[in-house]
Amino acid sequence: MPYPQTPAPPHSYPGTAPYPTTGPISDHAGWGPGGASGGGFTAYDPIGALKEGWAKFSESPSTLMVPVLVVGIVQGVVWTIYYFVVIVALLAGVGATANADYETTNNVATGAAITFALGTALLIAATQASYAGLSKGGLDVADGRRPSMSEMYAGWSKGRVFGLALLLGLVAVLGTYLFYIPTILAAVAAQFAVLDMIAAGTGIFAAIKRSTLMVIAHPGPILVFDILAAIIAAVAALPCGLGLLIALPVLVVAQARTYRAFAAPAAQ
Repeated sequence: MPYPQTPAPPHSYPGTAPYPTTGPISDHAGWGPGGASGGGFTAYDPIGALKEGWAKFSESPSTLMVPVLVVGIVQGVVWTIYYFVVIVALLAGVGATANADYETTNNVATGAAITFALGTALLIAATQASYAGLSKGGLDVADGRRPSMSEMYAGWSKGRVFGLALLLGLVAVLGTYLFYIPTILAAVAAQFAVLDMIAAGTGIFAAIKRSTLMVIAHPGPILVFDILAAIIAAVAALPCGLGLLIALPVLVVAQARTYRAFAAPAAQ
């Protein structure tokens, strides 16, 4: 069933085309793109987005729950193996430098730290890239479709998404040395970048720029949504993470709806 259409106000993001006069918007009566009015639609509502995420999830729970479970299991196994390898490597390094001089020990420690940082950044990038399929699924479900898991991982550039994830992974690793402030800022600014790469086909830096502009243009509702989403995820993680099987599908659809509300078409 197609979504109702309503006029939307012109958009002022630099480097993008204005909103079209008509286009698909949410069928939730509490919010629409950019605060569109008319036809019963009012300004974007973060709670309304979450309610719609729950409604879409309730219609077909397995559509996103199964991919969340599969991706979660794979990532859990990979991270467990990685940390096991790291521990073994650290023990081997300690044994190799037990009788070494200060300079040798320092060089080995520096090399190990750099290797660990790069390895962690790569694994973070792989993790985020694997979750990009869920973002694609969130967009499809929000638009009224029920994609298969293979469809979630089709039709978008894996290389671009991995490049973006690697860049953000490096920021996350380096941010640990600055009290995580760069990590938090990057996460907030680029929160819609993957969605934009999938939905609009933008490149890495264009997606980051467009996501940042969305956040800057609408900081209040977006940050309220982020806080609510973080609370939901934290509470859902309490029962050994089992609640995330429900929370994550709801949140990916709600985030897709949030993206749809504020994203302008990419410039051609």
